[in-house]
Amino acid sequence: MYKTIMSLFAIAAITSSALAGTAPAGKAFKQPVIDEVTPCFADNEFTVDAFAAYQMGNGGYYDDGFSGGVGVNYFFARYFGIGAEAYWNDLGPDNTVIHAVNGMLLARYPIDSLCLAPYMMVGGGALMNGQNTAVGFLGSGLEYRMTESVGIFGDGRYQWNQGANDKIVWRMGLRFAF
Repeated sequence: MYKTIMSLFAIAAITSSALAGTAPAGKAFKQPVIDEVTPCFADNEFTVDAFAAYQMGNGGYYDDGFSGGVGVNYFFARYFGIGAEAYWNDLGPDNTVIHAVNGMLLARYPIDSLCLAPYMMVGGGALMNGQNTAVGFLGSGLEYRMTESVGIFGDGRYQWNQGANDKIVWRMGLRFAF
């Protein structure tokens, strides 16, 4: 009896595996659909930024407070780019308006399935208000693309100021990609 049952199981296994690759007459198997992820971040991408910033430090020549600015970035490869920015505030002595310009190198790691790109930046520039100050900075941030061409970003950086106290600068804004 035991040998008969085992023989039936063996025949059923062999028969089912032999029929597994065939479709019933008149019907075809459908191939599984594989969704391709649409890239949120492109190679050779030009972006324009509009942002608000808050700078803080431990006192010194420049006060703590808010500012606003604009920037442009060009990613000549998917992961690497260059950027320039300008921002203005009245955080100098006696509310003197400070004009700031910076250039930077950018490295990002796009995660297209989430439309997120963490990034790092290093750069330098100048603060100008009659007393010019050279600056250098190092920071990181995160960008989220809401659409293919509109995103939001936030970043922070440590800024070394020549002849003045160092600052931490936080930025948040909109980024438009072209």
